[in-house]
Amino acid sequence: MKYLAKVNEQPFHVVVEDDGRVRIDDQAFAVDLEAIDGQALFSLLVDHESYEMVAEEYQDGYRVLLLGEMYQVAVKDALRQRMKVKEPVVAVSPDQACVVRAPMPGLVVRVPVSVGQAVSAGEVLVILESMKMENELLAPRQGTVKVIHVAAGDTPALDEPLLTLV
Repeated sequence: MKYLAKVNEQPFHVVVEDDGRVRIDDQAFAVDLEAIDGQALFSLLVDHESYEMVAEEYQDGYRVLLLGEMYQVAVKDALRQRMKVKEPVVAVSPDQACVVRAPMPGLVVRVPVSVGQAVSAGEVLVILESMKMENELLAPRQGTVKVIHVAAGDTPALDEPLLTLV
């Protein structure tokens, strides 16, 4: 899973691999994190070195105390962040077309709507699998499905049209 992290306002790209390894920018680490008290105290192993860490939710992220230093940490899921950035442009009036595009490359798992179907804002239009996660792509506004550009099994690229609403 990919994340965007800011530690004391300094940005980092973080990738958590399936085998438990963590890559921070260009460096890889073997990492294990276990809660000790079920609340804020954690045992942190980094490349087989043990640390005690205190972490608590704070504002839009966490406050982390490690080796006597306090850090402000904000973490965003990179996939969700990209989806927010790549939201479709919504037409100004309901009679204009709105093209819903792929926010990331992936595999179309299902298209639970059909041409001519009326949809409400927030209704699921396409289920797209990317990075082993199923993502529900929602209608940005109410409308009618005019064209479906993909089918289950298709693999659209980033920004490829998925369907058009009018």
